[in-house]
Amino acid sequence: MGGNPELIFEAVLATWWGQRTFRAVRRESAFRERYPASPDGIVIGAESREYPAGGDGPVFGAQSISGDRAILLLHGYNDAPTALDGVARRLQGAGWTVSVPLLPGHGRSLEAFCLWSAEEALAASRAAYADLRSRFSTVAVGGLSMGAALACCVAAESSARGEGPSGLVLYSPMLVMPPTAQRAHRTSWLWSPITKYGAGAGGRSIHDERVRGQQIAYRCSSRGSLKALAGIATAVGRALPGVRTPTLVFHSEEDNRIPAPVAHAALEGLRPAEREVVWVRGAGHVITVDFGWEAIADRTVEWLAGRTGSPAAGAPVPGISRG
Repeated sequence: MGGNPELIFEAVLATWWGQRTFRAVRRESAFRERYPASPDGIVIGAESREYPAGGDGPVFGAQSISGDRAILLLHGYNDAPTALDGVARRLQGAGWTVSVPLLPGHGRSLEAFCLWSAEEALAASRAAYADLRSRFSTVAVGGLSMGAALACCVAAESSARGEGPSGLVLYSPMLVMPPTAQRAHRTSWLWSPITKYGAGAGGRSIHDERVRGQQIAYRCSSRGSLKALAGIATAVGRALPGVRTPTLVFHSEEDNRIPAPVAHAALEGLRPAEREVVWVRGAGHVITVDFGWEAIADRTVEWLAGRTGSPAAGAPVPGISRG
């Protein structure tokens, strides 16, 4: 028995696309069920926030607080401001106002995660830094993973204008495209017609099981989100030679996304006149919430105090090595 080849092809194509759509819609629905959103589309708990100096935790929405010292902290890829909450609270307790904005494409629906761009993330980071500079006399900047890359871009660009930050703090910095993400991006033309969302990085980004389930994360990537991440990796590669700000770096020897050998090589491109690299053990990639985050937060406070004259925690910092 024969058949019309064109009709057979159209039927196969429709079946294939229907299965791809079904899998994507099922995953998007599961994400919405797990992470309910407010009417503005932002996942409840993922909102931009500011921790006023002398306060007790964050406040939400646009702020007009001004003062002496502030620091901008930028969250990572597939992440939200909650990943920086503990560090922000420690800095708040030491007299810093801390701004942690929600970056474009993040903390929203899975569909939104497919549509953001590197240019949007860079613009949002620049705007957040400019806002703090307009309100505070001393401003530092830092970030986690992709957020650390954005922080480097902000530091280099603002320093070129004579408006650089007083310090730069980088947690698990993504100074190059992570190997697994690089492979996924390079092959996305092949797998994206089959599935809209690819698997996450693999391994354990957070070793502390109790904390792992509390984070707001997509646990997957799309062709669009990987393109944006690659754009940020390109931008930070161009920015690194211009980073002159005193810099403190934290990285885990057990990082599953940016392995230590990759990090060592990438850090060779970051050579400000003053740089301290702190290697930690017992944690994965998201070191700001994983085992030992308290020591990292205390060292951050101590290091910033040495550059701004602000109060320091003063306590010993166990479990970390400097190099």
